[in-house]
Formats: sequence, C-alpha cells, structure tokens
Amino acid sequence: MIKTEDRLSRNLDDEDYTEAINEEICRLGASKVSEEMVIAIAPGDIRKKYARKMELLSKIYDGSEHEVGDGYHLCKIVAADRETTRVIPLYCKAYSYEAEDVKSENSELLKSITVPITCFPNFC
Repeated sequence: MIKTEDRLSRNLDDEDYTEAINEEICRLGASKVSEEMVIAIAPGDIRKKYARKMELLSKIYDGSEHEVGDGYHLCKIVAADRETTRVIPLYCKAYSYEAEDVKSENSELLKSITVPITCFPNFC
C-alpha cells in the first residue's frame, strides 16, 4: 500500500492542476454571483512555521504574529454580498518568489484576474 501511495503521489506531482481547479471553482461560483456583490482581490500568505524541506519556501511577513517567517504568498479572489455574510470563493493560488516564473506580487495579481474574466464576460 505504501508503494502504491508513493507511485500515485509521484504521478500527481508530474502535472500542475492549479489553473484547471481554479477555472472549475470559478465556473461553479459564477452562477451564485449577483451584480450587487463585490468582487475582492486579496493578497495574503500562508506561513509554514515548522516546514524545512518544502520546495520553494520564501520569506513572508506573518501579520498575525508580526514577524518574518517561511511560507508562501497567496492571491485570493472572492465575491462577497454586502447585505449578508455570504462569501463565494472564485480563485486562490499560492506562489513563491523563489519560483522562476514569479516576477512580483503585481504580476501574480494581474495573472489571477484573467480567470474571473473568463467566467464573467461582462466583468470589465
């Protein structure tokens, strides 16, 4: 069983499913978003306090503990209803400045906007 798990995990690691998952989440959430909702783009981070061997760990500022630590930056897009506490996730991606294809936070935010635009043609 352990060897099977290792093989399946290795095979899953060969392909990046991030964009496909985000497009599907956005497609499913699009039907629940109304014109009165606010679409918010929120940068954030995930701190991996005890991780030592995770790939591409980068330095982040942990706002809850007010210190610098290792982790990943996040870009999240949600639709929020101003009248209720209803929040619909549309996009979420973790990234690291250690990755070759990441230039800046602004470039990652601009890339993230393209997914909701494909789900909402009248977005702009």
